[in-house]
Amino acid sequence: MAIWQIDFNVIDKNKKNTDEDICYWNNEPVGANDVTFLEKEDSWSKDIIQFGSLEGTCIELLLENSRVVEVSIRLDLRTLNRLLLSDVIDYIKRIDANIYYNDEIITPSYENICSIIRASDAHKYCSNPVLLFAEL
Repeated sequence: MAIWQIDFNVIDKNKKNTDEDICYWNNEPVGANDVTFLEKEDSWSKDIIQFGSLEGTCIELLLENSRVVEVSIRLDLRTLNRLLLSDVIDYIKRIDANIYYNDEIITPSYENICSIIRASDAHKYCSNPVLLFAEL
């Protein structure tokens, strides 16, 4: 993952605790057809359905026995815009899910994702890379 990206998992909305299997979808139906706003691309693994570029904003669906078991999203803050962010939020809501980031379960909303973004090193880097490295 690049320094200008943040990533998080998307979890079943019914999961309420942060046990080690929280990212696992337990064979709940998650359709790849719901990702209509990013182009499907070839993945490095036959067990991953990838939408978007790994160097940019992307969604990865990890498969086990042809069923989605994990969903992860990577946002490229260099090119992220309101429309794309709204599409990501709508996708998370459409699959009836929440965001799992830094051991917290977060409801998908524009405000919540913007809070995640503003607190990230990726945002610091995109805003002022020199300052970020000076803080290290």
